[in-house]
Amino acid sequence: MKKILALIAAGVFLAGCVSNAPKSAVDAPKSGKYSFADVQDGIRAMNLQGSVVQSDACKNGNGAMCLNFADSMYSKRDYASAANAYNAACTLSQNFPACQKLAAMFEKGEGVEQNKFNAIDLYRISCYYGYKDACANMRRLGYNG
Repeated sequence: MKKILALIAAGVFLAGCVSNAPKSAVDAPKSGKYSFADVQDGIRAMNLQGSVVQSDACKNGNGAMCLNFADSMYSKRDYASAANAYNAACTLSQNFPACQKLAAMFEKGEGVEQNKFNAIDLYRISCYYGYKDACANMRRLGYNG
């Protein structure tokens, strides 16, 4: 009888621990892909540093072309334009390589204000969709969820 009471008490204690666990900045989606609003919920203000060159591909939601544009801007060291384009590709067309590149920019403070939490959120989203490098990067930054 004492063993049964001890097991019940342990179960109640553990249930309380789980229900009081802190929540992460971005909740995993219930099904399907992230919407624009879902991704934006986890990303704080970008604070772009410098003027931004816009791309029609990004405005039209063409993720692959927008990613190419962002890569081009990044290679030219136009980090503000690159961050803006990576953000558009990530949010409008769920282009997860773009999300990872934007996360790296937040991590380094390239074209945006350095923000570890934005980087973790973006890596976490990409990790959820199977990008193993993103999983490793988010753990490296201290997220253990």
